[in-house]
Amino acid sequence: MKEYTETLSLKNNTKWLFKYAPFNLNTIKILLNNELWFGKPDMQNDPNEAEFILTYNDKDYNCLDFKIKIQENLNNLIKNTDSGRKNPTGFERKEFEEELKKVVRDYLGICSMSTVCDDIQMWAHYADNNEGICLVFDKKNLINSIRAYKDKVTYSPTIAKAKFVKEGNTGHLITDKEFYMDKLKNWKDESEYRFIRRYNDRIPQNSINRLESFREKAIVGIILGERFKHENFKTIINLALLKNFQKTFYFWRSAKNLNKNTMDIIPITDKYVNFHTPLKGYEFEHILYETKRQII
Repeated sequence: MKEYTETLSLKNNTKWLFKYAPFNLNTIKILLNNELWFGKPDMQNDPNEAEFILTYNDKDYNCLDFKIKIQENLNNLIKNTDSGRKNPTGFERKEFEEELKKVVRDYLGICSMSTVCDDIQMWAHYADNNEGICLVFDKKNLINSIRAYKDKVTYSPTIAKAKFVKEGNTGHLITDKEFYMDKLKNWKDESEYRFIRRYNDRIPQNSINRLESFREKAIVGIILGERFKHENFKTIINLALLKNFQKTFYFWRSAKNLNKNTMDIIPITDKYVNFHTPLKGYEFEHILYETKRQII
């Protein structure tokens, strides 16, 4: 096993992807199993996730033709809304649109990353108010190992527009932009990069496997939150080093920089362990040393 005296620069945000996370069982599963979860849009933090405005006009939208299988519930609603009326109104229109959006979102999977690791708000919102961690991925390796559509999220002042066309048992949601890769500009500071999976809408929801494996070499290290609990240090080091004992695995620690309104990302190595707050019990350096000694 290599000595952990190296550091790795994270300043080149075209090379890395970052996933903020609380330190819980789901995060441990990512580290142990090399798997990422693709959640439904309505499980994301943005209430307008994968949102679109359905229009009832003849305007041509030519960005995306999102095809879905028309199930019985949706088909019954279509009969009510499309029976000779181009502009259904009231409850029938609302019910139709809600069911259409449900079908679309039920068979979408989203895994969100970021291209930045030092944003104060991201650490607060997604890493359990700095008690969590941020996983560091090699972007190229991760992209090459996940079967998914992937790209940077675009941020705009408006929500995507779409029209719906029925052809037999197939529905066409024709949009003016990729609604699942577009967010309102309120979220632009997140610098999101996301992976999208579309699942077979001819199978039951409970048969969908929303876990996607990635290559072990795609994850290169962990940034610990400024308030990461001392009692979790040994656990996460054992997880990371035991899983990656044949390669160098990097550790960093985040710390608020109030002058810059950002987080400093500080490397942790055998020779450089820097904490801004005192620790109770064993020092982190000692835990790191003892863990490595036991593995060797």
